Amino acid sequence: GGDCAASENTASCQQGGTGEAAEHYRLGQQGPASYTYIPGADPFQIRIKYIGGTATDEGGTRSVVVTAVCDPNQELFVSYDGETGSTYDEILFAMTIQSRSICLNAGLSNNSSCSSSGGLSIGSVLCIVFFCLLSVYVAAGMA
Repeated sequence: GGDCAASENTASCQQGGTGEAAEHYRLGQQGPASYTYIPGADPFQIRIKYIGGTATDEGGTRSVVVTAVCDPNQELFVSYDGETGSTYDEILFAMTIQSRSICLNAGLSNNSSCSSSGGLSIGSVLCIVFFCLLSVYVAAGMA
């Protein structure tokens, strides 16, 4: 399947194989996403699940979950954490993005007292996550 074009509102893409035999699968669309704040997590975390990816041959779906983690010492680090599930139901791909840009307050080490004095809003964090995913998508497309 070659359905990972940016015009399809792709959130993330998987490539299987190389060269002419390479298969590309959309792991989710940016529109139908769910956002979950992880209460009490230290460091601060938000989980975003993108659904609507390429169907499997068995009729299942592909989705991706991105966990955005506050790391005041990290400019940007993206990792692939693996996949779970079944091709008959749902294959869930997991990624983690660690960045200081995700932190609500620069001096916040324990998010038990999230205040609105300074820092980034949830919308800003989601925009950062979107552009990080877009950068990974473009970089993977050029590789």
